[in-house]
Amino acid sequence: MSSGIVTTPDELLRAIARQARMPMVRIGEALVSLGMITPEQLTEALSRQQLDRRVPVGELLVNSGAVSRAELQIALRRKMGYPLVDVDAFQPEPEALRKLSYTTAQRLEIMPLLVHEGRLVIAMDDPSNRHSAIDEAEFNAQMKIVPVLAQCRDLNRALHAAYDRIGALADNRFGNATLQPLEFAPSNTEDLLLTLEKEGTKDGADEDESIEQSDNSLVRMINRMIIDAHESGVSDIHIESYPGREKIRIRFRKDGQLRSHLELPPNYRNALIARIKIMCDLDISEKRKPQDGKINFAKFSPQHKIELRVATIPTNNGLEDVVMRILASAKPIPLEKLGLSVSNMERLKRAVERPYGMVLCVGPTGSGKTTTLHSALSHINQPERKIWTAEDPVEITQAGLGDLH
Repeated sequence: MSSGIVTTPDELLRAIARQARMPMVRIGEALVSLGMITPEQLTEALSRQQLDRRVPVGELLVNSGAVSRAELQIALRRKMGYPLVDVDAFQPEPEALRKLSYTTAQRLEIMPLLVHEGRLVIAMDDPSNRHSAIDEAEFNAQMKIVPVLAQCRDLNRALHAAYDRIGALADNRFGNATLQPLEFAPSNTEDLLLTLEKEGTKDGADEDESIEQSDNSLVRMINRMIIDAHESGVSDIHIESYPGREKIRIRFRKDGQLRSHLELPPNYRNALIARIKIMCDLDISEKRKPQDGKINFAKFSPQHKIELRVATIPTNNGLEDVVMRILASAKPIPLEKLGLSVSNMERLKRAVERPYGMVLCVGPTGSGKTTTLHSALSHINQPERKIWTAEDPVEITQAGLGDLH
């Protein structure tokens, strides 16, 4: 590492470890302490930022001529501990590059460098103030981001060379290649797909605009979220929308307890909920009434035989929340495999074999009520019997039953 400039992965990891031990300092305070600007200049820049909070303080100071971009990088490096990476000399890992598409990296002006301990390290010009770019990178990569400082003669040229080396200049098939989007009629999805596939053209675009992507990262994110929930034994997925610039919160319910799983930038709100509605054939234009539906996830990924019950509900400020219940099985389990004791099994069989009466099956969320009842129905489902079920929505289907919903 020459003059503190990072050129190799080992140097970068050591520099990141050093940064983690440093105290947090605001960029304005760092510039003042280094004597690069006066307290009055900082106060003036902070006042100007009140007019447009999307412009970082550091950028305002550079634009006003108070500091140069080189001085800004010195402050970020010395006082805030950000590693300074020579992007022209550093060889990015192919795994890191595949976490973000070429078009996304080019639009956000970031260079993926490496993946370490489940985090993606990226190089950018001002890590301390480009929070929206970091949020979007986290969403697209579906992993935490570690930003570092980029030193580069021409970032676009470096990005082109890096992605060209792995043959990914025009390849948007990143992430889990087995996860393919559902095929729907164009009339149902045209507006959403156009929104997702448009490419952002300006860094100064309004952050309140719906997210625009060209690599279907939203589709892959939802796929990955459902698979993660299923593999973790989660019973419910809660998607909670908040007004203004509040992030969307995604929480998983497991063993009765809600735990935070992911937070997304607010400009993903409409596309995220619309996509889920499309997956279960709900009306994407209806936002004032609750809707219920069902997702057959095998249409996304044939190796994942998962079904989900979906409920949307309107909230204040014209927003919507979504709850998705992961159904344990789309097929009934044989009665003998429910785990009942011998005596309870005999009692249950006698009860369901009667020609009249009622069997009550009660229990908390995810305890197996529907599974138990369908196993009982499977036990008495014979060709000489006609059986109707009333479910809303239908969770489990089996041959020989008529489903009313």
